[in-house]
Amino acid sequence: MILRAAVVPTVVVGVIAIVLYGVLSGSSAAIGAAVGLVVVLAFFGLGLYALGLILQKHPSLIMTAALALYLGQILVLFVFMAIFKNTTLFDSKAFGITVVACTISWLMTQVWAMGRTKMLYVEPAGPSSVSSVSAASEDGGDAQ
Repeated sequence: MILRAAVVPTVVVGVIAIVLYGVLSGSSAAIGAAVGLVVVLAFFGLGLYALGLILQKHPSLIMTAALALYLGQILVLFVFMAIFKNTTLFDSKAFGITVVACTISWLMTQVWAMGRTKMLYVEPAGPSSVSSVSAASEDGGDAQ
């Protein structure tokens, strides 16, 4: 749900950038915008997948992992942008602007999707733990 909610608007933003740069600045700019879109989808898609794996195995580490993963993604993204800053393979300005626009789109829609997702953050008590809690309260709290 969260992946789909983030991918669709990001692809729309990326395609708009590709078309606009293609019409206004030529094929080199369109290629730069396309590379920017692919980079954002790869970075954030793989990051969300890795976060899902961490959530399944170690749910208590989710916030630490999410923050570390996000910081790592942004740092690698900036390094990637710095490496291709003066490339002649494609228009680096179109690449950079598309990366920033798609990153903003991804993050905004991911936050929106997380806000709408109903995730339990407290494990509901099963029938056996409810009966032991009620027995403990009847015994004055000494029963375990």
